Amino acid sequence: MNELFTKVKGYLQSVGKLTLALFVALLGVVVVVSVYGKIEDFYRKKNDEKYEKVQEWVSDLSVINLKVTAKTKVVDRKLLVSLDIDGYPEYFSHPQLAKKNQQESFIVTFSDNDNFQVFQKRIGFSEFSTNVDPTGKPKGLSHQFSQFLDTSDYVKFASMKVLWTFDTQIPKVVTNNAKPSSTAGADHCAPSLSKSERLKRLAAFGTVRETGKDSYSAGGRSVLFGWDGGVIYCN
Repeated sequence: MNELFTKVKGYLQSVGKLTLALFVALLGVVVVVSVYGKIEDFYRKKNDEKYEKVQEWVSDLSVINLKVTAKTKVVDRKLLVSLDIDGYPEYFSHPQLAKKNQQESFIVTFSDNDNFQVFQKRIGFSEFSTNVDPTGKPKGLSHQFSQFLDTSDYVKFASMKVLWTFDTQIPKVVTNNAKPSSTAGADHCAPSLSKSERLKRLAAFGTVRETGKDSYSAGGRSVLFGWDGGVIYCN
């Protein structure tokens, strides 16, 4: 009986030592992994610090009378972008284009050295702030945004391209060469007319159609009224 007890005791001691050894080994692995993770995180943050320095990018959109400058950096795996657009062409404020262009966008694309797209962002015109000169006249646009982006992608940025969806063609004034009828009456673009009188004179050129909010046309002639009934555009 004593011999059996001794064998069981020895077996349990062996199992206990093995369990302890496995526990110590596992604890050691946990410690090593934890230390390695902290070291890796330290070096990653150290490496990412260089991407916190601001980079500047330029896209020449002289074909539509604009110039886009972007400043970028990455902080805590978040891409920060500041856009400045120099210029405020007529198609942004033209009576027949302004409303439509308010719904359009710029598309900012960053590509690598082989011209493969790395990052793209569509930004609506309405998201931009308007910059004005000392007289209050619009002179450009600006916008800032942020988005998650790993530095492994940011380091691939080699060029910036900006596309647009705006209608940039200013409508031409159509001259009606046909002689007006004898009922044409006085000039519908004359100053100091009431809205009803102006529309009455416009009707002399044909059926008056409402082409937009407070915008009317007839026989190649048109007139755009402001909120107070005054004339913004007339031909």
